[in-house]
Amino acid sequence: MRLINIVASILISFAVISCGGSSKKTESQTDTVATPTIDVDEMLNGGANKMTESLDNRALFADDLEPQEAVAVLVGYLEIEKDAKTARRTRKELETMRKFVDVYDIAISNHGDKMRSAISQYASAKGVDLSVVAGEFRDRLRGVDEGSGIEATQVSKPDSASTDSAITQTEAVQANPDMFN
Repeated sequence: MRLINIVASILISFAVISCGGSSKKTESQTDTVATPTIDVDEMLNGGANKMTESLDNRALFADDLEPQEAVAVLVGYLEIEKDAKTARRTRKELETMRKFVDVYDIAISNHGDKMRSAISQYASAKGVDLSVVAGEFRDRLRGVDEGSGIEATQVSKPDSASTDSAITQTEAVQANPDMFN
């Protein structure tokens, strides 16, 4: 219940900050995709599973999240990861870390300096640097991938010479079908 209250208060504070920050009038764009909103009352009544579902729905539209919204999603995932770690639910913990890193990477890629600014604002307000957390999660995930035998690097492509020789052999068989009779 504590987790839900923390995330709900963070989401509400980011909504207030993002809505009340500017006095300029902006024109709405008709070609933008609307992201689903998080119903805080529903999350509070639904429990941790409902909160995870709401965060996952937001993460599906990570490309469309504003920096403050992305920070709120990251904070939610961080709280879920902490609870999973406390409960020794390793699979849930690893899954949440991967989601965190994915949303972080997408938000940084799309918003760059604005996202870094939102992260530093959160760090100065709450004392948690989400960039550092993302790095720690990457390191932990890399260690898990290496320990499980999953190759973390890309496999190199075969030589073009070996591919060319295979094509040549195939062409030779097609040109002389009596070769193997």
